[in-house]
Formats: sequence, structure tokens, C-alpha cells
Amino acid sequence: MLRRLHHPVLWVVIATVITAVTQSHGYAEEVDQDKLAKIKAAYILNFVRFAQWPVDTFDDTDDNKSPIRLVVLGKDQDNLAQLLAAMTNDMIIDERPINVTHYLFPLPPDNDDDPDQLETYERNLKALYDNLKKCHLVYITAMDRSEVKTTLDQLRLDDVLTVSDIPR
Repeated sequence: MLRRLHHPVLWVVIATVITAVTQSHGYAEEVDQDKLAKIKAAYILNFVRFAQWPVDTFDDTDDNKSPIRLVVLGKDQDNLAQLLAAMTNDMIIDERPINVTHYLFPLPPDNDDDPDQLETYERNLKALYDNLKKCHLVYITAMDRSEVKTTLDQLRLDDVLTVSDIPR
């Protein structure tokens, strides 16, 4: 199992800082969005530095250690995936390179009565979750609450660390 950070005070502090930094009320509106994205990226990378995943979550070979896979899921309004990719370009954590990917949630069918559209949507959704289960950290950005809940339900039994700044 993924070693989890259990200290409740630490989580309260982390949640408070992320919420204070990312909320768009009062003074936060004046904060540069690029700086906010850099702060989010720094937090995500620190989560990666302090988390440990089971050995079987990596596709290592004798010659090569597979990367730590990070995913930004959802609308990436502040280009977080691109920023993380640039920041981790030559980064090694626990002797592993970092791989950053951005996935969008599949669009629901225009017509729920069309079996072809529904089948395509369900196939795309399954492919998304299969890919996410192979990741180590998934950062969930702005998405519909039902999509967030479904994503968390799909990943809850896997060794995937989920992170978000979406208010509860």
C-alpha cells in the first residue's frame, strides 16, 4: 500500500495553505496566476518526494527504473501539466524520472438514446480509468462534482495518490 501521511495537523495546515492560496476571494484575486500554478506544482512535487509506492506499481526492468507517473486530470486552466513537465524535465526522485501527462475527462454523449455514442463514451471512460490506475499521483483540477466522485471511487482501491484544490 501507498504510505500515507497520517498526521492530522499536517493535513489541516496543508489544506489551509492550499485553500488560502487558491481561492479567488479578496486579495487572492490580485495574486499572479503563474505564481499560484508554481505553488501548486511545488506542493505536488513535495507530495511525490515524501510518498512511497509499492514496488509492484512500477514497471521496472533489470536495466531501467520506470518513471513516477503524474497526471493532471481535468481542465488545466493554469497550464499546471505543462509547468510540472518543465519543472521535472531532468528531475530524479528515488532514482526515478518523472513523467507528466494531462488527461481530459471524456465528454458525455449528446444523445443518451444513441447506443453508439453511449458505447464510445463508456469505452473512453474505461480507458481513462485504466490509464489513471497505472499512475502514481493524480491531480484533479476543475471538474464536475460527479466526475470527481466517480474518479475517486474508481481509484480508492489502487495505490494512486489523489490531490486536488477543489473545495469540498
